[in-house]
Amino acid sequence: KVADNPPQVARLETVETKINAWLKAVGNAEIEVRQRYDRGEISFSEVSEIFIEDSSRQQTKLIRDIINDFISVEENLIVDRQNNETSSIYFAEVLLVVGASTIVVICLLVGFLSSKIILRDDWVKSHHTKVMRSLQGSTTLQAFADKLLSGLIPLVSAQTASIYCALDDSL
Repeated sequence: KVADNPPQVARLETVETKINAWLKAVGNAEIEVRQRYDRGEISFSEVSEIFIEDSSRQQTKLIRDIINDFISVEENLIVDRQNNETSSIYFAEVLLVVGASTIVVICLLVGFLSSKIILRDDWVKSHHTKVMRSLQGSTTLQAFADKLLSGLIPLVSAQTASIYCALDDSL
């Protein structure tokens, strides 16, 4: 997959062009000579004389050099891609650890705050019940006030407390 790399695409196109040029100039003729040798129409020494020409070898060497450059670049790109993938994997691992840690901290905070609210609600309910029980049986306003304050003062850690009442309706 080199479509995303224009210089590599250009190298492949150059190889294709060189191969086609080689085939037209020398390759088809060499193939024909080899086939004639295989059929026994010419001798090995005749084949050797034809292949002594250096132009075919030069073109083949040029094609091989371009292919070797292509392979070298691809190997370097593979190493770069692997390094980028390693970096991406490391970043994803860090992100997952940070995200999971954040979620755990948030869960613990929510649990702590919820337990505080639940404890406060339980405290209010239980002490409300105690104060209400202590107020039962109060027949006078003075007895009611005394029982109310004696029940509330220890709950709120107060030093003193008082209740003011209007004795007549004129106030």
